[in-house]
Amino acid sequence: MCVREARAGAPPNSSVRAHTLERALAYRAHALGALVRAGADELEQAWRRWLNAGLGGRAASEAIGRTAALQLDAAVDAAHRCVHRTEWGPECVHVCEAAVCAALSAVCDDAYRTCHAQLDLAYAAHLHALRAVTPEQLGIPAALCGPAASALRPAAALLRELPAQLTWRAQLATVADACEETCVLAAALAGSAIGADELVPAFALVLLLARVGQLPSRLLLLADTQADGTLGREGYALATAHAALELLAAAAAAAAAHAATAVSYTHLTLPTKRIV
Repeated sequence: MCVREARAGAPPNSSVRAHTLERALAYRAHALGALVRAGADELEQAWRRWLNAGLGGRAASEAIGRTAALQLDAAVDAAHRCVHRTEWGPECVHVCEAAVCAALSAVCDDAYRTCHAQLDLAYAAHLHALRAVTPEQLGIPAALCGPAASALRPAAALLRELPAQLTWRAQLATVADACEETCVLAAALAGSAIGADELVPAFALVLLLARVGQLPSRLLLLADTQADGTLGREGYALATAHAALELLAAAAAAAAAHAATAVSYTHLTLPTKRIV
């Protein structure tokens, strides 16, 4: 019987049993968290050595993410073995995974934000530059342009939940849910199924509506810490998100070029011909 079943059970001592199981889960999560914190300390020391040596960048962050993924997998495997040996339910695995991610997130978040600070800064600048962009300017098909901004808000609301998720697996699922919701909503607007050519600009608009901070480094971390993160619906969602980020960058560059051209025309002085 798992914690959720213990809470809903009819026996009079069910509340006592639920409390006992919750304490056991908390103890197991604490024990695994302590174990992984030791690994996280070693990981942080390695990261600091690389940083001091000027070895940042994509290679360093990927090494940090892959190592963290191995530690997470080992802890989750241990939690699964506990489930098989005891009467604890799958909730044990979820609680332990959350504890492990919490122990590893500090060093991983710091590493990815440091290595990819320029990407995050550029993304923030793109969001600012495109705050008044229209769906047409993002390349969304004409049939979707009218109600697109308001119709896609549910997908943006899903994506805003990304930072609040306790595990990397849950964060990746949130990105996939938002991408899938975008596809469903855009197809409903179009009246037929849509392809990548329509989905990418629609998801770019969702990114603008959601305005999730430091999204590029978050997506890289999620890709590196999930062994199967490049497969299935999660992998498709990550690819769509990266394509949407590239589209936003191109749209921001086009907007900047248009603004610069407008300024040059404003200050243009036409030569005058003197009549004698």
